[in-house]
Order: sequence, then structure tokens, then C-alpha cells
Amino acid sequence: MIVGLGNVGRQYRNTRHNIGFMVAEELAQRFNIKFRRNLWLRAKIARFFSPEGKKEVLIICPSTYINLSGKSIRRAKDKFSLPLENLLVICDDVNLPFGKLRLRPKGGDGGHKGLLSLIKELEDDNFNRLRIGVGKSEDKSLEQYVLEEFSPSEQKELGKIIEKAEDIVLSWVEQGVDKTMNRFN
Repeated sequence: MIVGLGNVGRQYRNTRHNIGFMVAEELAQRFNIKFRRNLWLRAKIARFFSPEGKKEVLIICPSTYINLSGKSIRRAKDKFSLPLENLLVICDDVNLPFGKLRLRPKGGDGGHKGLLSLIKELEDDNFNRLRIGVGKSEDKSLEQYVLEEFSPSEQKELGKIIEKAEDIVLSWVEQGVDKTMNRFN
């Protein structure tokens, strides 16, 4: 299960905090699949088979605000009887420079309230996460910065960053976290 974290609503669509949604949506486009709303899960969900055709993959974007996404993901994990090692969460990270991608098999929340929500709801931090660096601002509050749209110079680089994130996700699906970390980190 691949989870893109972000905030719902047009005003948040192209913000730094929504890069998880952006990667999930581009991945769905790559496989020409559509999301469907699931009211019980409080999420939109899409399914596809991995490029090698061996694994069914779910892409989930919670329809809650990012700070409450854990409830949606816990429901999905339980509904599909998914072990935590089969969960990959994609999110922004202000502690990484813009464009830096880092895959990890587990870890803390790093100050990310969406990850904190997942850790609390799952009662475990043993799930994979792909953090995408969005940098940070010296002039603005953290909340103001992550809820801002990418700068024009960042937007020029965004397509390449999202494409690389998609490649990491697909490698994780096919080859697992260790081989993917060795290849991309």
C-alpha cells in the first residue's frame, strides 16, 4: 500500500505539504488508473498491478487533513490485512534540502504531524517512508512555509523530483526496501 500524504482542498493543491499527494497522483497517471472515493476509509483509493504483474498495489490519499491521516490509514491497513512492512508513506520533509529523497524502513515522525498521526494510530513506527525534501525558510513559520506553493524555480525542478520518487516507489514494490535504499539513497 502506497500512501501519499497531503491536505485536501484546492487551496493546498500545489503546496509543499502536498508533495505526497502529487507523487501518488502521478503514479496513478503513469498506470492510467483512476482514484475512487471511499467514504468509510476517508480516502481516495486506486489499484494497479506492479510492472512485473506479480503484486497488487493500492494507492491511498487520505481525505482528512494531513494531521489526521493516521485514522484513514489504520482503517485501510486493517481492512486489507496489511503488515506494516507492506506500507510506504510518501511525505514532505523540511529537514532535507529541496529535491533530496530519502527512503527509510522505519523511524520517528521528524516533526511531521502527518507521520505523528500515523505512528499514534498504528501504535508503531515500523513502516516505510519516502521523505521528499522541501527545504525550510529562515523568514517564515514552518506552517506558513509548508502551506505555501513551490517557488517558480522549485516548480521547474518538481517534475524530475516526482519522477524519481515514482521510480523509488516502483523499485520498493518490486525489490523491497533494502535493495531500493542501496540503489537510490
